[in-house]
Amino acid sequence: MTAASPADPWDDDTDRRPTAVTLAHGIFRRFPDAHFQRAAGDGMPVLMVQLSDAPASLPLRGIQREFAIADDSPDGIVLGMICEALDFVGVLRIGDRFPPEVLSGDASWQPDQRHFELASARLKNALVAWHTTGAEAASPPPQGTAARPAGVGPHGNDAVLTDAFRAAAAALNLARPEEAVALVEELARELAHIEFLREHLIVGMIRMQNVLQAVLPQLRADRNRSETVAQVGRLLAVALERTRVRFDEIDAQTAGVIASLGSLPAQRAFIRSTRDFLHRSWHAFEPILSRWMAIDPAAPAGLRGAIDEAYAFLAPRYMAVQEWLETGRRIRAPDRHKNHMEW
Repeated sequence: MTAASPADPWDDDTDRRPTAVTLAHGIFRRFPDAHFQRAAGDGMPVLMVQLSDAPASLPLRGIQREFAIADDSPDGIVLGMICEALDFVGVLRIGDRFPPEVLSGDASWQPDQRHFELASARLKNALVAWHTTGAEAASPPPQGTAARPAGVGPHGNDAVLTDAFRAAAAALNLARPEEAVALVEELARELAHIEFLREHLIVGMIRMQNVLQAVLPQLRADRNRSETVAQVGRLLAVALERTRVRFDEIDAQTAGVIASLGSLPAQRAFIRSTRDFLHRSWHAFEPILSRWMAIDPAAPAGLRGAIDEAYAFLAPRYMAVQEWLETGRRIRAPDRHKNHMEW
């Protein structure tokens, strides 16, 4: 029997999850240029193939049913991993390596250094507060800023932070203060991703809100369009509130610095789960936010298309179900008025 090559994605008998996209069923080799992606309409994972002169999308669940591919079979496991991976990459082909989020939980993207510094500053502030006053909780700093931790820096007393690390090591039963320093840095590396997403999601949504409010008076004469802008504003407010709740949850979970350092594996799992959810949200929202970041409220070129795009994105995600259904019925009504907005 020939030994498995180290490159074999199935060579680890202890883990049935391969490292790369490998599928045995002939359907996946029938089309040479086939690839996996999410459908543009409903976001379902599909296999994209070329049929004659036209591309076609085959839902993965449909393929599984048609060819009796069980979820716990080797191909079924890979298809499940493909569905996970498409939350983080746009396209996968046979032989492609799965992203780190699926394989190890690590992120396939990195925040900026300033986001690490911000997360580190928050943790050190909380550590100093715990040591000096017994209060652990640390509120998040203003968006996009890195607060200098108390007792740190050219105008602070570094000894205060050193004493805090020494006390933290004792509280955590660590041999040396340097081990507490390493734990804080490890936690800060995880939270840096949250700070990156906080800046890009929250600040981007607030910027979009500001532009909407600035252009609304210019559209007062066009009742249909101004109503749509107002609706986009209401939906955006819902999106912003729901997103803030996610950040509030992660802030509350990690507010107790000693408790967080003492349960780092559990904290890491929670942070990464939240990170991946928020990153999927940002990945979906980013084209909308980028377009609105480029709009000058004083001369809003491209406003019409931006409003149309924003409404199409926000309505199915954040409009109440009943309102969404009623809106759809109104739009489909055969006797709708001629002045109903078509854009």
